[in-house]
Amino acid sequence: MKTYASTVLITGGTGLIGRSLVRYLNERAYRVHVLTRQPGPYHFDAHLKYFFWDWEKDKIDPKALENVEIIIHLSGANIAEHRWTDNYRRLMYRSRIDSLKFLKKKLIDAKIKPQHFIGASAIGYYGCRTDDLMRYENHPPGNDFLARLTVDWEKTSRSMNEITPVVSVLRFGVVLSPEGGSFPKLYHAVRKFAGAPLGTGRQWFDWIHIDDLINLIFFVIEQKLEGTFNAVAPQPVRNAEFMKIFNTIAGKFSLLPRIPAILLNTLYGEMACLLLEGVPVSAKKITDAGFNFRYHHPAKAIRNLIQKF
Repeated sequence: MKTYASTVLITGGTGLIGRSLVRYLNERAYRVHVLTRQPGPYHFDAHLKYFFWDWEKDKIDPKALENVEIIIHLSGANIAEHRWTDNYRRLMYRSRIDSLKFLKKKLIDAKIKPQHFIGASAIGYYGCRTDDLMRYENHPPGNDFLARLTVDWEKTSRSMNEITPVVSVLRFGVVLSPEGGSFPKLYHAVRKFAGAPLGTGRQWFDWIHIDDLINLIFFVIEQKLEGTFNAVAPQPVRNAEFMKIFNTIAGKFSLLPRIPAILLNTLYGEMACLLLEGVPVSAKKITDAGFNFRYHHPAKAIRNLIQKF
C-alpha cells in the first residue's frame, strides 16, 4: 500500500462511475478531491474532500486545486436519461466541454500543472449505426450528433496537453452496475418477463462491468498510459444474444418476441439510436498494454451483478 502522496481531482465524482472510483481510490491511499455543486451531503475524511464548483457561474473553491497531480474529468449530463431536445443537447455539450475549459483556465490562472489528465469519452464516437466492422481507436468517427459531440469532447481533453505531460482519453461502453444506469432497468424488465431484444436485436452491445471499468481507470493511472483507449469488455455481443443470456441466468423468459423500433423511436426520439444501433468495439489496445479483464463474457458479469440485488 502506497503512502498518501498523489492527489486526484475528480469532476463528476458523485455520478455512477464517479462514486465507485472515489471509493476505490480512497481505499488505495490516494488523496481525493471531488468537485460538486452540493458538497454538503457527502462524507469527508482526512484524505477525501468534496469542494464546491459551478462552472456556469465561474465559481470554484480554490482549495480543490491545491497539490493536484491527477485530474479525472467525468462531468457531463446523462446521455441516456432524457430526450435530446435542443436545450438538452446544449447541456450535454456544455457540461462536458465548457466545464473542462473552465477548469483548465482555473488551473492556468493558479499556475498548477498536473502530471496526468484522464478524460471520459464514449463509444458514441464511432457513430449511431449497425454493421459488423470492428472499431479500433484509430477508426474515423461517425457524423451524427453524438459522434460530433464526442469528437469535440475528446479534442478539449487533448488540449489539456498544454498544461500536463500525459493525457488519456477513455471511450466508455455501456457500464453495467447494480447502483444505477441500464442494468437495474434491464433486470426489472427481465423479472417482469419483458426482457426482449430491442428492434431487430442485431445491433452490437458494447458493455463493461463497473468493477472492470474502475480497475481500468486505475491501471491507466498507475501505468501513466497516454493516448485513447476503448473501455469496453473484450466480448461485445448482439443485443438479442445479451438478452437471451440475461433471461437464462435470471431463470426468466420474455413474453414479447422483441420491442418494436417504432415504439422506441416514438418514446425517445433521436436518443433511441443508443438502443437500436451499435457496432462492435475492440478492447485489444488496452489488453495489449497489459490490462486484464475480470469479466470477459456477459454471462459472468450478469451473474455477478444479479447477486448484488
